[in-house]
Amino acid sequence: MIIVCDNAANLTSDVMKQMYRLYGIKMRNSPVYHPNANSVIERSHATIKGVLRKLVNEQPRQWHRYIAPLLFAMRTTPNYSGFSSFELKFGQSSRTHLSLY
Repeated sequence: MIIVCDNAANLTSDVMKQMYRLYGIKMRNSPVYHPNANSVIERSHATIKGVLRKLVNEQPRQWHRYIAPLLFAMRTTPNYSGFSSFELKFGQSSRTHLSLY
């Protein structure tokens, strides 16, 4: 497994390096001030910004009210793997008010 990191101190500490070695994880650091190196997360950020722009059109000062529902929607939507982030983390699909079971 390879993890791409943005050089954050909490992910590059000696303790974390030992954990990566223990679990066989390879770390790749993206260049400082070069966000395009981690294009997957940058695409997610672009999606969040675009959706927020549309949601807060009438009340721009209320943007903070939309963050949690937006992130929940993104985390429970299947991605290119066919699974959602929620499913991969918890081993089951999420149950929402839209669930049919």
